[in-house]
Amino acid sequence: MRIGIDIDDTVAKTNDKLIAEAIKYDMEKVKGRGFKNKNAYSFMEMFYWSVLDVDGFLKEVRKGNFFLDVEPIEDSVEMVNKLFDEGNQIVFITKRKNTFNTKMKTKKWLKKCGFKFNKVRFYVT
Repeated sequence: MRIGIDIDDTVAKTNDKLIAEAIKYDMEKVKGRGFKNKNAYSFMEMFYWSVLDVDGFLKEVRKGNFFLDVEPIEDSVEMVNKLFDEGNQIVFITKRKNTFNTKMKTKKWLKKCGFKFNKVRFYVT
């Protein structure tokens, strides 16, 4: 059986780390305007940010080691590897930016954490 598994907040604790980085970015680069709505889904709804602020933040996240420093969700490595060892094909799916740098960091992170998998698919918009 082929099983597709999303990466962010399915096997990686991405959101909490991303919000922490966004708070730092807000204080350091966007004059520290703070939260507009802590529970919002998008950065523009969450912070007093423009489209340019969001683009700048995401560029900064992508150029650094953000994706290498995210922690795996508890038991996710063991569960995915169990599925793999049972003969299933594991395909990780992500909407992360489809660039060489992001692809390499994502695959490196999966291997560093010990995930067994066949492919990683980057959703292209």
